[in-house]
Amino acid sequence: MLYRIGDISKLLGISLEGLRLYERQGVVHSQRDAKTGYRYYGHLDIPALIRSRSYRHMGFGLDETAELLNTDSLDLIVQRYGEREEALRREQLWLAAVTSYLRDLREVTARAEELLG
Repeated sequence: MLYRIGDISKLLGISLEGLRLYERQGVVHSQRDAKTGYRYYGHLDIPALIRSRSYRHMGFGLDETAELLNTDSLDLIVQRYGEREEALRREQLWLAAVTSYLRDLREVTARAEELLG
């Protein structure tokens, strides 16, 4: 069964332009009606779009998302997951450092009058 772009948009809560962007990036591949120009998506595009949104929430870019969805290499998938995991680990360390700095800054600022007399 094929689904029109508007139906997929409503079902998944993805804007029409978002769906077109996913298509341009190779995340999904629509079929076009030669007469009307309408885009139609197959039933396998629905889970691909759901997975792509999950990947985006994990911080993968659209190019990476398309690569993950279109590869048949488990080694590549494992590699990309590991790279993203490491990037998130580095981000956590940075956020912890910034949080600590802000806490110290807040405490010093709160005591500024007391410390300065």
